Amino acid sequence: MEVVIDPDVKRVAEFMQSKIDARKLVGVAESLRNMAMMLWGHYERDRFNALELRGESITCASQQAAIELEHSNPCVDDDSAPVVVAL
Repeated sequence: MEVVIDPDVKRVAEFMQSKIDARKLVGVAESLRNMAMMLWGHYERDRFNALELRGESITCASQQAAIELEHSNPCVDDDSAPVVVAL
């Protein structure tokens, strides 16, 4: 499994870690979240995934036959579509 962070999110996090006292990081991040619409709400927004969890296909052994007959089984994760962790 691999956690993939959006490059822009990563840049902001690295900047904050390099410039802000560690004891204030969570508070500053929470404050920015609370003020985000006021500061930047007038800009058009693009959708993105801040974090993605990518990994190999997972197959439930007890349902192997069903998976072969019906590929949309919820026990299978498609390699081409990463599992997304929404924040």
